Amino acid sequence: FIVAAVAPMLALGLSAAAFSQGAGASIERRQRSVQADSRTLTRQLGESIARSVRKDRVTILNRDVVPFFTEVLARDTVTAADRARARQIADSIRKLMVEQVDRTWLETLVESTGLDRTNRPGAAVDVVDDPRHLASEMTLSQRTAIRALIVAFMEIPSVTRDNVSIVIFPFDGVNHAVITAQIPPTDSAARARFAPFLAVMRAVFASLEVEFVQPELTLRFSYAHQ
Repeated sequence: FIVAAVAPMLALGLSAAAFSQGAGASIERRQRSVQADSRTLTRQLGESIARSVRKDRVTILNRDVVPFFTEVLARDTVTAADRARARQIADSIRKLMVEQVDRTWLETLVESTGLDRTNRPGAAVDVVDDPRHLASEMTLSQRTAIRALIVAFMEIPSVTRDNVSIVIFPFDGVNHAVITAQIPPTDSAARARFAPFLAVMRAVFASLEVEFVQPELTLRFSYAHQ
């Protein structure tokens, strides 16, 4: 009687232990895989951001500084107009550098990934609405998930800064974010491609809500306020 009474509970306990061990091992493998992908993606995007910054500097030099110096050297003289022009160029470069220092990693990312296909300096403000720089309070895992999602948006040719919006704001001691994107209604493969990215975002952000009202994809989530 004792054996008959204990056997079902023992079987259930052993089954639960085996299932827990298998589930734990699967989660650990998934975490290692995500961490490896995150490190690779972070390195690749870091290189892309560095190239974008260098490109901005070279663009300023080629557009303003080099022609000005070439013109002055060709005349072999400096006039009052040249001095005024030099001050104007210096002010514009200083302003741009200050703006770049004030930008968050998210604004830099938007410009470096090519989401702004016009390549217009400062165009990230048309995509990112984060006046308090709350994007800087995301953890490394959260930043990586956002980077991966933006890269996925970039891979859709018809998606540009005109139909992507990222709004971050504080409320009740927590940072909230809303990401919207206009996805082509005929591109079902593109929508399916977002599934892995949304799974990662569910793991790193609290209370992720996903809404798709054709053709607009809306993500709402929150994260801790530092």
